[in-house]
Amino acid sequence: MPPRQATPPERHLLQKTLSYLPYGADLNTAISGRLLHTLPPRYSYTVDRALTHLQALRRHGLLDLGDTTWLEVGPGWAPTCAVVFHLAGVGRQWLYDKHRYFRTQYLHSMLMELSCHLDRIAAVCETEVATIRQRYERIEAAADLSVLAHWCDLAYQAPADALDSGLPGSSVDAVTTTLVLEHISRDVLRGLLREWRRVLKPGGLMSHIVDHSDHYSHFDRSISPVHFLKFSAPTWALLSSSLSYCNRLRECDYLAMFSEQGFEICHVASDTDPRALSAVASMSLAPEFCTISPRDLSITTSHIVAKKRI
Repeated sequence: MPPRQATPPERHLLQKTLSYLPYGADLNTAISGRLLHTLPPRYSYTVDRALTHLQALRRHGLLDLGDTTWLEVGPGWAPTCAVVFHLAGVGRQWLYDKHRYFRTQYLHSMLMELSCHLDRIAAVCETEVATIRQRYERIEAAADLSVLAHWCDLAYQAPADALDSGLPGSSVDAVTTTLVLEHISRDVLRGLLREWRRVLKPGGLMSHIVDHSDHYSHFDRSISPVHFLKFSAPTWALLSSSLSYCNRLRECDYLAMFSEQGFEICHVASDTDPRALSAVASMSLAPEFCTISPRDLSITTSHIVAKKRI
């Protein structure tokens, strides 16, 4: 007989156990990378998301990128978005992460992947491909991440507290996150929004891509993208760990929070999974989700662009 698959609660508890162990984060990374094939990162997927950010920010007025300063929170294992932004012509970039995830072994494969997308970057920026290629050729020989950061004018801060960036007020033109906000608690997210409002210039823009789904559904098709909405808040707190935390906030929660913290919503693009709609109609929801519409509960990804109110 094939080995029994661990249930989602068992997986959560395993990660919670690892979070208490010395080098538990490294063990979790090894397990995730080898068994769940989450590493190396999917560079082409991240390039798509970076281009989504660029298109939206340009559409809302951020056209002259050369003199701009951007802030990214949670760049992860490789600075793929930041390098795409550099190739597009963005000037100074600040990257903040809670842990130092960057790995030199992913650098070469990331740059090789980017070489296949230079024409797409040029099209989004309405720039000659030759210009993008010249920028790429200046960085493709980077031997390590410190060299790459120097050539791309990236300031990588990790481990660092993005709640207290130390950046001057009104010094940043754009803030981006990619599949990050869902891993941040509601209270911390409010603090980040206050910090981003402080550092953004008047009329400065934010672009956030958020994954609202149960992340275990990404590799276990036996559970729905909204499976975790059946757990009550106390049960979810028991199952959650620092290695796999998801706040379970829905798109409507983010929109309300952004508005409360002084941002004007400029654009929202939502994806709804049919499996999620079907599951919501038949499952027993935790009390905190019963007042939210099935449509809002079934949104699995969002792209939200917001502007600092003047």
